[in-house]
Amino acid sequence: KIIQLKNIERPPELKDNLLWDLLSKLLEFDPNKRITAAEALQHPYFTSPEALADVSQEQKDLAQFAVTAQLEGNSNITEYDKDPTYIVAKTKKKERRKNKILK
Repeated sequence: KIIQLKNIERPPELKDNLLWDLLSKLLEFDPNKRITAAEALQHPYFTSPEALADVSQEQKDLAQFAVTAQLEGNSNITEYDKDPTYIVAKTKKKERRKNKILK
């Protein structure tokens, strides 16, 4: 038998309300109600003052480097390269890996 799921239960480990809201909208079963990738990127999880305050100097520097590279003729630079909120710096990746190992 196929069980019809109407919604996803929130895992108790997931404490962040904004993250849960985003995930539940991304995983909406009804495709007409599901948010698009573009809408997801505008979600408060990514755009709230708290999220913006979490942008590191390294991310800002990398975005500025991309802007400069584009001005110097690099045609491979996209809008995402120039926006520090879309950049995951190496130090952030290392931090996440370390946190995973410690858990």
